[in-house]
Amino acid sequence: MSTKTDDRLDQPADEDTPAAAAETTPDVPEDSIQVIMEREGYELLFAHPRALYLGKDVTENTRQTVIEDEVFSSSVEQFGVDIVIEARRDHHGRLAVHDGKMRTLAALKAGLDKLLVLVRPSNDDDDERDAVKARIFSQLRINERRADITTGDKMAALHQLVLLDVTPQELATQRHMPLKDAKKLHTAVQSKAAVQASQNNENLTLDDMLLIAGFEAEVDHDPEAVEALTQTAQTNRYGLRNKAYELMQQRRDADLLRPLQAKFAKSKTPIVTAMELAADNDSAALTVLRPSPAHEPGTALTPAAHKNCPGNVVLIDFEGHGETRKAVPVHLCRDFRGFGHAMLDAPKGVAALKPAGKMTPEELADRRLTIKFNGEWPLSIEPRQAWMAEKFREVKYPKGFRIHRRTAQLAVVAGYEFKRAIEHSHPLLRECLAGAAASGEGVKPALSQDALQKRIDGASEEHAAMLTLGLWAFAVEARISKQKSPWKNAGPETVLLMTILKELGMGLSPVENYILGLDEDGRPLDGTAGTADAAEQVEASTLASSSEPVAA
Repeated sequence: MSTKTDDRLDQPADEDTPAAAAETTPDVPEDSIQVIMEREGYELLFAHPRALYLGKDVTENTRQTVIEDEVFSSSVEQFGVDIVIEARRDHHGRLAVHDGKMRTLAALKAGLDKLLVLVRPSNDDDDERDAVKARIFSQLRINERRADITTGDKMAALHQLVLLDVTPQELATQRHMPLKDAKKLHTAVQSKAAVQASQNNENLTLDDMLLIAGFEAEVDHDPEAVEALTQTAQTNRYGLRNKAYELMQQRRDADLLRPLQAKFAKSKTPIVTAMELAADNDSAALTVLRPSPAHEPGTALTPAAHKNCPGNVVLIDFEGHGETRKAVPVHLCRDFRGFGHAMLDAPKGVAALKPAGKMTPEELADRRLTIKFNGEWPLSIEPRQAWMAEKFREVKYPKGFRIHRRTAQLAVVAGYEFKRAIEHSHPLLRECLAGAAASGEGVKPALSQDALQKRIDGASEEHAAMLTLGLWAFAVEARISKQKSPWKNAGPETVLLMTILKELGMGLSPVENYILGLDEDGRPLDGTAGTADAAEQVEASTLASSSEPVAA
């Protein structure tokens, strides 16, 4: 877009300005104005754009700076001017535009030969000074009140169009957008829930809406999941992706859990949850028990031998993430001392080396936090890696982001992780840069080493900087994604990775926020430093680990 400030149409501001129009009506052909009707001083007529006077200064038209909008101009060229131009006859008899200067300029540029114009009556008895004041105030009100409709209202209108069988091709034509974007938009606005979410939060992106639309469009539509997503979209759109992946994983977990539930229902073995066991110091897995204190240490207590014990229960644990996730039954005894068992390594004749004891409130809170975040950590991996894949495919980094500094810091604290990544030719980076789609055999594609090298060789300096940071970031991610609880006492490389991802714009999940000393809403936890200080601690550890002793 470019700005023009000389609005006399017979003197273009530069060569890109539309061909000049006459200042006064008499300079155009007689048939350039066709009166349709006149009533009570009002006129409705067709006029050639050149027959309209746009004013030479602010006393004649308050819009002196015109921003040329190519999309608007293209729309006028294709569809014409949809809104009537309002004008008045000045004391020279010219049709002076009161409302519609940009439309008139666009019509002139598009080569239109007539516009619909409503001419309002002028009061000849008014003092000229008062008339100018009234006209300026009126035009200020008109222009200041003219605001774009909200994104939510646009989406609601597009939703109605889809109900009227508008196609993606029509959207592309009418909205002047690429067909691939029109198809995504068409999919999003089919979802009533996605449209409602956009009305509740003006900052939602098209991709955010597509997440919600995907859930609503499923055959086994889950209203509770859609409601959870729309609520998240309203309060924390940055957490929307995490919430969507969490809901998807809950569905996968339910599918994995279903056959095990049927199996243990048949054997009448109760299923317990980790949170139910949080405050329980009497329960223990059979893998660490022996049948009784009288048995020799190391004698295994098998599920078959324990099945008739009153304390026999099973906990369904989940291991891994994404498509590789699996449900693993863990057999336990709810009160191994009370039901006559002993710890596997306790001396003969002794049930356990330590008494059961009662947990303090602090110990209970810590155990519950461990259970919570050990469960959430695997759920954070898939959305984080998907986000990283998108971000590190970008050719630019955000303005103000200290990319070289952050890369250098990772190089100091993540040497081991990077060495491992080099030994395996950066598998996670190559997999994520290739895309997340699985092949027919269920194997994710990955860029070849040569393809990665070509991408680096052809990259701009900014893109190369992003790829370099990506090499280090994915090296850290490849290691921590295989760990059960890297959030607990997180190392400097883990803290730095989360800091970098947050600075690049990723919305962190609660467990990722915890690594940075933040609560679920991103505020510093009581007694912790928070993100800024976490980053400073990393920088301090970087300096400490790289400093050399100075001679006295």
